[in-house]
Amino acid sequence: MKFFKYHFLTLLVTLLVAGSFVSSAKLSGIINPFSLTLLRFVIAAGLLLLLVYSCHSFFSIKNIGMG
Repeated sequence: MKFFKYHFLTLLVTLLVAGSFVSSAKLSGIINPFSLTLLRFVIAAGLLLLLVYSCHSFFSIKNIGMG
């Protein structure tokens, strides 16, 4: 069952990368490439920020042994 998780995550990453190429191709004529890159960066930074805040207790200094 553990292996299915990794297969699912691999497929998810593949779909996200493929979707990125498709959406970039569709939006390239509408949005400036620099604005499109900024939009992708803001979305990725927001998602990573949510991930870090949800794992905040895991990444605390006390768990690392420095405090």
